[in-house]
Amino acid sequence: MNGKRRRAAIAAAGLGCALCLCGGADAQVIGSHELEPNDVFAQRTVLTGSAGCRWRAFYTAKLGGVDQRVPDTMVCFTGFAQEFCTAQNDDGGAYAAYGGSAVTGQSSAGPFQVRVTGSGNLGFGNGFNHGEVGPFEVYIDFFDAASNYVGTTTLSGTLTGTNTVLFSNVAVLPGAATFDITVNPLVSEQGDVDFFEFVGLRPNAPYEVRIIAGIDDRTGTSLDTVMGEYTSFGSLTANVNDDIGPVPNPFPPPATAIDRRSVITVTSDATGSMRFAVSGWFDFDFDGLLDGASPPRRHPRTGQYTFRVAHICGAGCADVNGDCVVNGLDITAVLNKWNTVCP
Repeated sequence: MNGKRRRAAIAAAGLGCALCLCGGADAQVIGSHELEPNDVFAQRTVLTGSAGCRWRAFYTAKLGGVDQRVPDTMVCFTGFAQEFCTAQNDDGGAYAAYGGSAVTGQSSAGPFQVRVTGSGNLGFGNGFNHGEVGPFEVYIDFFDAASNYVGTTTLSGTLTGTNTVLFSNVAVLPGAATFDITVNPLVSEQGDVDFFEFVGLRPNAPYEVRIIAGIDDRTGTSLDTVMGEYTSFGSLTANVNDDIGPVPNPFPPPATAIDRRSVITVTSDATGSMRFAVSGWFDFDFDGLLDGASPPRRHPRTGQYTFRVAHICGAGCADVNGDCVVNGLDITAVLNKWNTVCP
């Protein structure tokens, strides 16, 4: 082997896959790229990628979003045939700061009624101009005599400015002795999950899907996401990621911080397609609910995020010129750039 060939062999072997990461300009994709509703696999947003070597592109989407029609609510409950409230509340419970309300009651053997209206409508009658408009959810959490959680009934409705929403014949769950009624005025669309499918990719090729930016609507901090791969049949695989991992923290303690964004590597199938979902922490089964929460609750993560889909080369790849083929052209590219200092 002469000196030129030895130089080429050393260069190709030494640079390896690191060279494969050079080049491949990002395609700047602007605007929202999800079509709601895409909360379940059957409703997934289908996007067309590219079969190009080292193709990369950015996409934007949103988990939930702040609803400007937040109603300031009041809630009361009565016996099944009663007209007057047994107990009522204007501002209370977990959502009090957003116009929510809550009340606690004793369970009886029979069903009961729940009324939700706008703030100021003390009589809970229809036709009163309370001016509160927007959707809400009611969570009725049941507990036994020892205060053990029994179960939850979830109801939903909409205030239109002058109405009172009546939920009649609410059943008491078996074994329940007390209940807590909480009204969530849906200050944000919590529990959102985004399902995606990419088509038109290189068949049987690895792609990195990475959340590169995202801000939580409520906290103004980094959006805490979870991402998971799905099969063509809609089954969640074991390829699920919560956090990118530890990153240096310039303000100890602690010595490191956790990057709350997510990243997974997905291999496209034989048709050049791949599928994944994005949700908020702590929703690892992508049903929109906080895993293990008792009572059940939607995950609270909402905010716009940007993700990047990038074709990556496999381990040991020495494709220097970016045509996804390792041949003499790559050796020539190395020799032409010999002794060049990379930025």
